[in-house]
Amino acid sequence: MKFTPSDQALELVEQHLSRLPRFDGSAHSRKMLHCTVQSVAAATGLTLIESEGALTTLMARYKCRLMMNRETGEVEFVFTAPLLRRGSLTVKETFRTFGKRVLKGFEMIYRASLGAILLMYSLVYAVVAVVLVVRFGFEGLLDGFFDVLYQGVFGGRSRKKTSNSLRVKNFSSLEIRSEEETQGLKPEGFMGSVFNFVFGPVEPIPDPLKAEKNAAFFIHHNQGKLTAGHIVALTGWCYDEAESHLAEYIARFGGEAQLSDTGAVYGEFADSIGSVSLLDSTKGTPNLVFYDEEQEQKYLLTGNSDGRNAAIIGLNVFNIGMACLLSQFFQDSTIWQSLLVVFPFTVSVLYFLIPLARLPIVQIRNERQKRRVLRKHILRNILNGVQNGNTDLRLWEMLRGIAADSSFGGVAVEAALVLVAELQGEVVLNEDGNTVYRFTRLSGDLVVKE
Repeated sequence: MKFTPSDQALELVEQHLSRLPRFDGSAHSRKMLHCTVQSVAAATGLTLIESEGALTTLMARYKCRLMMNRETGEVEFVFTAPLLRRGSLTVKETFRTFGKRVLKGFEMIYRASLGAILLMYSLVYAVVAVVLVVRFGFEGLLDGFFDVLYQGVFGGRSRKKTSNSLRVKNFSSLEIRSEEETQGLKPEGFMGSVFNFVFGPVEPIPDPLKAEKNAAFFIHHNQGKLTAGHIVALTGWCYDEAESHLAEYIARFGGEAQLSDTGAVYGEFADSIGSVSLLDSTKGTPNLVFYDEEQEQKYLLTGNSDGRNAAIIGLNVFNIGMACLLSQFFQDSTIWQSLLVVFPFTVSVLYFLIPLARLPIVQIRNERQKRRVLRKHILRNILNGVQNGNTDLRLWEMLRGIAADSSFGGVAVEAALVLVAELQGEVVLNEDGNTVYRFTRLSGDLVVKE
């Protein structure tokens, strides 16, 4: 039965934490506060049950990790110093969030206006072109123009349902595998296509509770046990991050921190197996997907079909040409010069400049995506080796499946060594004198089940 601490007990423990000596963290520059249930009880005068309940409540409120004290064998609570609330944003994250909201509002306005401006000026220029063509006797140009206009507005299809994915589960090299899901292609409106052409396709919003849902689903199917190693396999986080979330899940799902026979800290959720509160959080997660099995979607410049992009380019070039042509007729009129020349010319040029400016950004994001796929591939090799009872892995075993002549050769080695550090692996010499990478802690965490 879960113990609910009093407000006075919470206040005493929180005051005690603020007075603890601060130690350097292993992964970040933040200072850390170390304590155990026994040390808190001794310092505050609370009972062990009250101290444990207060620490469990506080680790749900503040960022905390669970570790084993190698000297005493006790579960150690490691808080950040000063205490940092879960979900609180740093100054950098606050500005980033504010910037995203401003950009979102900017995009909402321009999503409706960009296509309207392009289409409106195309129609206005069409009328002017008709007058000029009829006046100067070039009737043959009319059919071609209206054909381009019709195809541009009604003829294109979007690739919104097209999937360009990097499948991690079955790939044996690092090449991008693109799949065209031609079934169910849905025509995209012209306004949306113009916005996608300028600013890129709207990306799906990730589920903010994805990690929590996967953790709850895993707990239910793993005899109510969860370790930081399990969280690493589920999310790909480093051990420091996984330890922090393990503490959060223990508090959130009503678990208890325990130590296994191998010294692994794990959360036990015996009271939550089969409970409605736990299973409700897994709705929308019919299949458990581990980090190395996730698909990476390729970043697209426009997301439109080639025909739709060609039509938009054609209409935009037409507008630029007409603006240049009409500049010769309205040199003495400031108003008409602004409305029919300066403004449409500037906007039309921006329609080309913005995608060109985004091109290197898309390329950089796709390059980072390849690095993530590489990391997933290496992590899967490590997990497969550890789960098969091999805690000592050679470098080539971690890089199995990566082509030797791949452009990722040097990057792959670097990524593997970084992952070894994140998983708290050790570099040792085996009996043959060869360098191997030992994952003792990961091996101990993954076997915690019964």
